[in-house]
Amino acid sequence: MLLDYILTSLRGAVIVLDNDLKVLVWNRAAEDLWGLREGEVRGEHILGLDIGLPLEPLREPMRASLNGAARRFDLTLEAVNRRGRAITCAVSVTPLLSRMQTIHGVVLAMEDPGGDGAGDGKRSTKSTVSEAG
Repeated sequence: MLLDYILTSLRGAVIVLDNDLKVLVWNRAAEDLWGLREGEVRGEHILGLDIGLPLEPLREPMRASLNGAARRFDLTLEAVNRRGRAITCAVSVTPLLSRMQTIHGVVLAMEDPGGDGAGDGKRSTKSTVSEAG
């Protein structure tokens, strides 16, 4: 229950994936940003979802996170929110770690840095990828 409160309180979209890249958690901000409800995406493979975010650029960072090759990847991608507006989406890809540092999946955290948290920003920048950690 507490985790639900935390995920709902976060400004940005949070998507938690298992080791097979299937959706475990899709918070309210992800619903608002991409237009799909958690019940529609839970158990679905992230790369098979039809959302306005280009998912192919996330393939390698997600794989590297699952393999423990990196602690965090930060990407900036051009996307289209559920309202059909072009946005610049900042995406952080991190491994889902247990207290024992065992990798159990991937966490995707997203927001439109130029928007209001719901993906309404109109700012545009070049796509970039950086590895942190």
